[in-house]
Amino acid sequence: MSIRIRLAEKADIPAIIAVSMAACAFDPTTDAIRARLSPAHLQSTGGQSSKQWSMSRKSARLELRNSVIMVAVDDALGGGVVGYSM
Repeated sequence: MSIRIRLAEKADIPAIIAVSMAACAFDPTTDAIRARLSPAHLQSTGGQSSKQWSMSRKSARLELRNSVIMVAVDDALGGGVVGYSM
């Protein structure tokens, strides 16, 4: 397994969301920051509307000039995203 770190690209957003949801990271029921940031109707975990909201936020953040999102990619998985940081 060879893991590389690189800047995220817009095409990485769906994989970033998948990693986040698979790890139950930023679940509004356990993460106080996410609970305050998420609209109340999107605070159920795993919902399609929550996923779309997360994709919109990550896409918008990626477009900000002073924002950096990094991804960890695994060469053994064809360069698939296995982690990220913001």
